Amino acid sequence: IVHANLTHILLNMLGLYFAGKWVESTMGGKNFFALYLFAVFFGAIFWLLGAAASPRGASEILCGASAGVLGVVAAFCMLYPKDRYLTALVFFILPIKVKPRVFLYIIVGYEVFALLTMEFSSPAYDIANSAHIGGIIAGVLFALLYRNGTLDFGKFSIKTPEQKMRADDFNFEVNIVDTEKLKAEVNRILDKVAKEGFNSLSQSERETLKRAKDYMD
Repeated sequence: IVHANLTHILLNMLGLYFAGKWVESTMGGKNFFALYLFAVFFGAIFWLLGAAASPRGASEILCGASAGVLGVVAAFCMLYPKDRYLTALVFFILPIKVKPRVFLYIIVGYEVFALLTMEFSSPAYDIANSAHIGGIIAGVLFALLYRNGTLDFGKFSIKTPEQKMRADDFNFEVNIVDTEKLKAEVNRILDKVAKEGFNSLSQSERETLKRAKDYMD
């Protein structure tokens, strides 16, 4: 919420809107929220490390959300199809087409250049490029872990006492003689397999499928 000026928050909100809506639709709300927090945390850590090498030391206050936004932008560039182009506006006027990875390399190149030539050398410089780089690294790591299936916060859920139980939360025993009940139970199990995969079945549900197969044979 706290930013240095109106331009600062406007640029962050534009980046978050254009990259964030695609990233959220791709990985889901929980993963998007975790990505943003992950990038903010990395940005803060990198800024603290960078402050030690800066002529200003740790005497200044870090504000804004640029690390989180650049983490989202970095994840966007990593997850967006490699063979498709983005349209970027240079100085908000000149449109150019660029591949996502190339766009990310340009951002990283600029941030590293600014870090070495301005943040680490000019006491009057007031942009936290070190935090930006931390957010970008976090975004890249998160996207890579999400893409290979190592990290997925979308699978986590918390049951509250008020939450209604679903039919899938119960195991059913079926009398094989009653064909109607058997058919209904098999349909329920097959629906569960379609939604959650075969590994989600309990032992009794697997045995029911086996009994149904033997009965049909």
